[in-house]
Amino acid sequence: MSESWQAKEVSKYRLAFYSLLAIVLGPLSLWLLKRFLAGDAFLVSLEAIRPLPLIGALVFLIIAWLSRLMRIWCLFRPMADQISYGKFAKSYLAGVFASQITPSAAGGYPLFLFLLYRQGMPPGSSLAISLLDSANTGLAFLGLLTSGALLFRTQIPITESWLQTALVGMGLLTAAALAPLLFPQALRQLAHLLSEKKHGLGGKLAPMAARADEELERLRWVTLHFWHNHRSLLIINLLLNLVYWATSLAVAPLLFLAVDGRAPWPMIVGSQIATQFAQYIIPTPGAAGGAEVTMALFMHTLLPEERLVLFLGLWRLYTYYLSLVVSSLSIPWALRLIKEGQPIADMVDDAPEETPQES
Repeated sequence: MSESWQAKEVSKYRLAFYSLLAIVLGPLSLWLLKRFLAGDAFLVSLEAIRPLPLIGALVFLIIAWLSRLMRIWCLFRPMADQISYGKFAKSYLAGVFASQITPSAAGGYPLFLFLLYRQGMPPGSSLAISLLDSANTGLAFLGLLTSGALLFRTQIPITESWLQTALVGMGLLTAAALAPLLFPQALRQLAHLLSEKKHGLGGKLAPMAARADEELERLRWVTLHFWHNHRSLLIINLLLNLVYWATSLAVAPLLFLAVDGRAPWPMIVGSQIATQFAQYIIPTPGAAGGAEVTMALFMHTLLPEERLVLFLGLWRLYTYYLSLVVSSLSIPWALRLIKEGQPIADMVDDAPEETPQES
């Protein structure tokens, strides 16, 4: 049995194990919450579910998913004309599935970029476009959050830290995305210095540093290319980001209405934002188990216990399990692509050395 075959088998078992944990931990945590909080009253609350808010939440969820996919596609399209929209969508959905079964959602976006690399997209180009999208994502989120805080400042518990934490957290993420876009030369100088090392750890890192130097130059070129020739796409991406966040953050309040909850929308949206940030540090696959408990901690004063468990079940069904099922359909295709031979991107010419000029 070869080492590569063994590695593939370990990878398959790990994928299956993470998937099983993601599927089991959420319902298990809800069952424990029902057992210790709601008891038999939970069954009575099922009859009180209001269908119209459920339908509205589903519509908003579909709009959010479509805008999320289209905002990425509109940026990648000029640089990935060799990839069809169908294959691009499957690559992105495979990345979403990986995020939902890997601890702290750590593996999804790298898998998405690797699948694009297999189809001919150089890493430097993918990274530049991803950073442009990340910067717009942060700006859109910060814009909505700031305007919401100003509009509903009397209803948002600013002193309870979730708003301040969200602003600071998204600000840091936006700055981290903007830094390589605005200062690529500094990173290139560091990579170039490492590529010239001959001995020790630096010598071992030299080949990777040389490749990083090339990709950072591609990143700089793609960034300038978009700024000079595709500013309209950057604006469209920003608008689609606004649509995504507005519709995505409306799902929890509508589900809250579906279980006949009564509380200001900013408080529910704030709980959703705080939980979403917490999911990135919860170590279980897809934050399963921990996300339900975290949301319960934020929402326990807003709902009776039996309806709280019902709301949590609906919330995770809409925001997690539906996307888990849909995105899993792309995994067989993604696994076949990963097993193929040399990436097409290895045969792609380097980016032009000249700076793109505004047309």
